[in-house]
Amino acid sequence: MLKPLLEKYPEAPGLQAQFASVRLFQGDRKAAAEIASGIVEKFPRTAGVHYTLAQSERDGDHEARIAQINEVLAAGVEEKEAESALEFALATRYEALKQHEEAFGHYILANARKREALEDRGVVYNREAEDARTDLMMQVYAGPEVFEGPTGNDSEMPIFIVGMPRSGTTLTEQILASHPRMAGAGELTAIGNAIKRMRDTLGYPRNPPTEKALKNIAQLYLQRLREVDAAALRVTDKMPGNFNHLGLITRIFPKARIIHCRRNPVDNCLSCFIQNFGAEGLAWSFDLEDAAHQYRDYHRLMAHWRAILPPGRMLEIDYEDTVANLEGQARKLVDFVGMEWDDSCLSFHENKRAVITASHDQVRRPIYNTSVGRWKKYGPRVTPLVDALSDFVDESGRTAV
Repeated sequence: MLKPLLEKYPEAPGLQAQFASVRLFQGDRKAAAEIASGIVEKFPRTAGVHYTLAQSERDGDHEARIAQINEVLAAGVEEKEAESALEFALATRYEALKQHEEAFGHYILANARKREALEDRGVVYNREAEDARTDLMMQVYAGPEVFEGPTGNDSEMPIFIVGMPRSGTTLTEQILASHPRMAGAGELTAIGNAIKRMRDTLGYPRNPPTEKALKNIAQLYLQRLREVDAAALRVTDKMPGNFNHLGLITRIFPKARIIHCRRNPVDNCLSCFIQNFGAEGLAWSFDLEDAAHQYRDYHRLMAHWRAILPPGRMLEIDYEDTVANLEGQARKLVDFVGMEWDDSCLSFHENKRAVITASHDQVRRPIYNTSVGRWKKYGPRVTPLVDALSDFVDESGRTAV
């Protein structure tokens, strides 16, 4: 799709930068680096491509690239999001040099600029509103009896992978999607879109969905899954934020499996903070105190779902267990979704499917554990976050239930 445009407009750095990002998401780091490097040399003020290049270039002269980025910053950058991208690029370069505290300083600047850019557009993270939204969801779905009414469809095709962003949802999906009879749909917006429609037409969630609405949502959703892979027996949807809607999801698909991905809270929130997220819905990730607040609301809502969802509908897995025992965890996942074991699930990193999420690089490599306890690299910089989340960490360093 981009190639004809690239041929028509070879001197358009924005298009070239998009193409570099596409190659990166496809797992071709070398091609992404070559394209991005060419843009940087010809159009050094194309801010976003510096970040793409930093992600693509594992080796290289990081110090020279840092000097190049600093030259662009010194010349002045008008747009806050462009400045944010350059700061994220600097942080990534300093990480490559193992200068973690220096990197953290640039993460702080990058997130500050991004937060300011969102505020200029009227987008802010409202803690009181988030608390109220969580409270309302727990009131609407107060107990197991809410699942005794009409449902949408008994299909077992959907698998909902939920959790905080950066909790291992992409890895979990990649393991399952590597099975020959399963497919990965990535982060679908279908549930969120259905909720917006019901909010406008039915006054959801204060007013419950009608049986007609549940069946219509189920029909449209299954159609979307078949578009991903018509032959697959199971299709995953790894939209992390669907954890907010597990009550509705269970009413739409009472036989669907739900996989809840957990990760050490400090590692989890920090991983969100150091990731160059673009979604306005993740405004909490640009401030560590907001991230801790979001985690608290997520944790208490998941505790509520754990208490009221029908038995056997949800499997909870810890990222730390997956990287420590891949085969054991993969077998547990495959068994939970009702499929026969296949060894291809252990070769998830060889799967060539495009991964359009922040974890696109991690799932191209064999399993590794270097992200466990990553927060310790940043020393006292993260002490406030550690203190804020201490109640949610057990003695093993895993998420306290």
